[in-house]
Amino acid sequence: MRMKPPEDLEFLPPHEPTVVRGLHAYSHRLSVTPGDELDLRVSGEGPVEIEIVRYGYNRRDATVVAALGRFDCAPQPVFRGDYIYVARPVPVAAPFTIELWVRVLDTRVASGLLAQADVALVVEAGGALALQLGGGVHTWVLRGPVLAVEIWHHIVVVVTETEAQLYVDGVRRAGKRTPRRSGAATEEGAPLVLGARYDAVGRACGFLTGDLFGPAIYGRALGAEEIARRHAEVAYDPAAGCLARWAFDDRGGVPYRDSTGHGHDGRPVNYPTRMIPGPRIRENADWQTFDPARDTDFGYAVRLFRDTLVDCRWPVTARWRVPGDLRSGQYAARVTNGAGEARLVDFIASPTEPGARLMCISTTNTRIAYNFESFRNQDLDCGAYKEHASYALRGTFNGVRRPAGGDWYGHTVDFELPFCDWLARQKIACDVYTEWALEERPELAEAYGTIAIAGHSEYWTADLFQILWRFVERGGHLLLMTGNTGFWRVTPDRRNQVIEIRKHERKAVLGTDNGPMIDAAYFQQLDGRPGSYMHWGGYPVYALTGGFSTGFTDPPIHGPRAGYTVLQPEHPLFREPHRIDTAGVFAADAAGYETDISMRHVLERFGNPRRAYYPHLDGTPPPALETDFDAGLEVLARATIPGKHYTFDYDVEPGVGPMGAEMMYRRWPSGGSVFQAGSVLAAWPLNQDENYSRFMLNVLAAMGVGSRG
Repeated sequence: MRMKPPEDLEFLPPHEPTVVRGLHAYSHRLSVTPGDELDLRVSGEGPVEIEIVRYGYNRRDATVVAALGRFDCAPQPVFRGDYIYVARPVPVAAPFTIELWVRVLDTRVASGLLAQADVALVVEAGGALALQLGGGVHTWVLRGPVLAVEIWHHIVVVVTETEAQLYVDGVRRAGKRTPRRSGAATEEGAPLVLGARYDAVGRACGFLTGDLFGPAIYGRALGAEEIARRHAEVAYDPAAGCLARWAFDDRGGVPYRDSTGHGHDGRPVNYPTRMIPGPRIRENADWQTFDPARDTDFGYAVRLFRDTLVDCRWPVTARWRVPGDLRSGQYAARVTNGAGEARLVDFIASPTEPGARLMCISTTNTRIAYNFESFRNQDLDCGAYKEHASYALRGTFNGVRRPAGGDWYGHTVDFELPFCDWLARQKIACDVYTEWALEERPELAEAYGTIAIAGHSEYWTADLFQILWRFVERGGHLLLMTGNTGFWRVTPDRRNQVIEIRKHERKAVLGTDNGPMIDAAYFQQLDGRPGSYMHWGGYPVYALTGGFSTGFTDPPIHGPRAGYTVLQPEHPLFREPHRIDTAGVFAADAAGYETDISMRHVLERFGNPRRAYYPHLDGTPPPALETDFDAGLEVLARATIPGKHYTFDYDVEPGVGPMGAEMMYRRWPSGGSVFQAGSVLAAWPLNQDENYSRFMLNVLAAMGVGSRG
């Protein structure tokens, strides 16, 4: 069951800012239709010129379609760090107890565990635990031991009218007589925060990098024996006398609710990461069959980072109303400052209503995933391929509402532009949409006979998979000029314009996290299903396309490439309506960077799967050489890129060796079909290779799409 996300990125209490330098720009709009307004948000020093451009063969090949003019801008702040905000503080007076479990991941700067009014439990720079009572020059401090990082600690603070005590892992580690007033908070006091503290002017700051589980406040003093027993048992249920306890579970209700029912429910700020196993999970579970909903030991903790940034929250600098005659396609707003620096804000122009026979889907999710160098600043950047500066884990949530920067992001756009440019040169009309647009309106697919995707379509959602499956099942045609197709599963929160990516592995695989902090943490909080690879979680893209990702070369665009050898020269796609020259090298340089080969070829090369896996959504088991899982699939051509490249099998066991690419054609019983070119770079030679271009015209003709030229 899909759960409604509780996050609201418009919600931001007083929060410590970080000012950003340099020229940066973004929009809340991934796509527009005629009559929409494109919002542009710019941070920089001095005036900027803004133009709207239409892309051609690549991002450098752009034609100006509108000049918006000159706009003043200034450096803008961002608000980094995630935490839990509780508007109704918990009224406490001695005696009271604070209990929580914490796994601190970074102690280089001071961070808060729990704070409200004149009570704060913090981890000081260097890792020492400290209780603070009072505020300002009257702050009273009880310091405890230094907490070891990367392991769970049971923390209990007991405050009576005469003494405060700190217990760590069931043992009393510090005690001190309290001042006459031992600290109290009322309903009218400062809101309570979890995973943060307050600065001198009342802003949230000192954000924790680490995991929290089961924070609770009691209206009594827990005894030493009780504390030791709760630590030894790793007690998940609160003790008697609990005034408030925050559960971060995903099993319904409010994920940050006060489980006592006393109404001290929390709200997330800046998208914390849930579905983190609690302190009873000390080893990796069997990722291929594990289900946290059935594991009473899972625990449901929350993971916080002091440098989380999913929404820049900048004001609008300029708006552009999309004219009614704007042709569907790939566009950008180009923002240029007085020094000649330029930034591109990419967007898709889609039609108000379907008009062409061909739908083209832009690789939206992959673009968002590859936007991990928004600012080209190690302290500010994070994402699916870049670790947090505060701790070496990749970003779980990538947001649209931040600048798009870096070469890798630019490559993902450039990968798909040659196909759009080729269609335009062939006078083949197409309507371009984002993946999100199709997911929001799946009925759009019914208006088209053919759907095409070009470039780097690596990150798929469960919805996209199922929409395309139903499309082909009813007789539609799917054209994939792609490689590494549908490899990772993501889940979108379109309301907040965020995608969730759990790039976790139990072994060292490039582009993944594989440390002890990810034990059993690969389930996604937005829909409660397994994250990681599509096929591991029951969404077998190869069952739709016949193909499977086989590895990658480096660098992406200018790395080694190869042409194909035609295996079935008499196949109708090489003969009708254009006769294709199939001798020698076919589609020279079209195979490169990331490629796909048929699943049967994967199994022939590496063997059957060796692990247990979640069953496919229709209940079928994983493929095996002795089973019929690829009926109707034909391998038309094959390329081999010699050398030592990164490869993997169905189990994603990494290896090194030659890399393959295959052009595949699959007929479905419904009359639908799937053509897969097998390479991210498949579209690049189209405008230079007339023989290859005619072949792709044959493929489109077989799918009912023709040229008007």
